[in-house]
Amino acid sequence: MVIRNPFIHTGVDYVIFPKKDIKDIAQLTEKDAPYLVDAYLVARHLIEEKKLTDYRFYTNGPEYQDVTYLHFHLMAI
Repeated sequence: MVIRNPFIHTGVDYVIFPKKDIKDIAQLTEKDAPYLVDAYLVARHLIEEKKLTDYRFYTNGPEYQDVTYLHFHLMAI
């Protein structure tokens, strides 16, 4: 699942959520690999569709998250 971050008013910030409720990256297991691959493929699709070249793709640890589940940011200028 992907949404555009409603709190960002400049640039682009897509928030990508795996289809499984995982609290943070430290909770990952080998069985979660398909959910991570899917999240990366969603990011790849957005990069190609929006023709992004100057972007960052990252996740934060629990102390830096505003929400309490694993998600990724795809940010571009």
